[in-house]
Amino acid sequence: MSMNITDIQLDTDIYTTVQLKTYRKGSIPMFLRIAQAAQLSVEDDIRAKLTPMQNDVRIVYQFKNLKTLNTHGRCRRNTDKLITITINPKAIKDIHQMAETIGHELVHAEQYMTGKLSIVAGYHLLNGHRVVSRGSTYAAYRNLHWEVEAFDRQKKNAEKIISAYHLLSGA
Repeated sequence: MSMNITDIQLDTDIYTTVQLKTYRKGSIPMFLRIAQAAQLSVEDDIRAKLTPMQNDVRIVYQFKNLKTLNTHGRCRRNTDKLITITINPKAIKDIHQMAETIGHELVHAEQYMTGKLSIVAGYHLLNGHRVVSRGSTYAAYRNLHWEVEAFDRQKKNAEKIISAYHLLSGA
């Protein structure tokens, strides 16, 4: 018998809707602590640079299976006031990869919050200009301007998240 967990919360912005039997022991509590560490480190750093209007956006962290195994995470601007960062537990092998993935997706959240990146009528806009290629191959995806920035910053963000994680864990 599998147990469903709905809306496990450390606060209103961190939750998971998963089946326990699907994940390695300890992965859900680890996600919750890493997401909280991300809030207290990288997300706070991002918010400190934003205007009050840009800051009026809630970032939700979600631990949920995605359809493709090679997708570690994604960031979606659901509404003007809500961004969801989803982490795919099937693709994450350890705490460092989880921190890097959240660090990467937080760059996209910042891009959305500042208006640098937006999606209008299904098209990506970078600084208000429509981007024709969405990256049909991995190389094309890696060369998209917003992805180049996210990959460039993910390691530094991950280091901040891991440091905050250790402080929260008392390690």
